[in-house]
Amino acid sequence: MLRESESLDREIFAHRPYDLVVFHLGSNTWNRNVLDPVVCMTEVIARLRRAVPDVSVLLMTPPDWGLGGSKKAPKWLLTAEDQLRLAADQAPAAFFDFRSAMGGPGSMARFLALGMTQGDGVHFNAPGGAYVGDRVVDALARAFAAWAQAHPRAGCD
Repeated sequence: MLRESESLDREIFAHRPYDLVVFHLGSNTWNRNVLDPVVCMTEVIARLRRAVPDVSVLLMTPPDWGLGGSKKAPKWLLTAEDQLRLAADQAPAAFFDFRSAMGGPGSMARFLALGMTQGDGVHFNAPGGAYVGDRVVDALARAFAAWAQAHPRAGCD
């Protein structure tokens, strides 16, 4: 994302004044061998906020990894989760543990057994994607409802 033109991003975002931008990186996107992921994600968010100063940002962890029906999360996935949490703290941005929302360790193997992946235990198919998408939307709606209840005068001025 840092290879993109920041000035072009600013022009694009000027026409799309987002309230929320969600970064849900796939498991093969988070590669410490390319750049320091925490520094990279923090700069991506800073760049976004230079273009859209009041935008809210949500970082989501990669899904569980169930290649071949494995029920144990690989070390790199746990590292990526920790790094995303740290990047969210530093940015600051909201953080959502997507793997936990799926059901935690071994959840992708369950999705595979239920026919909710593309057969590889890594990528969701349409039913699996719809299921986890609904979980994310529900979590956002519940968080917003709690915020609105705590801030009853918001938007009244």
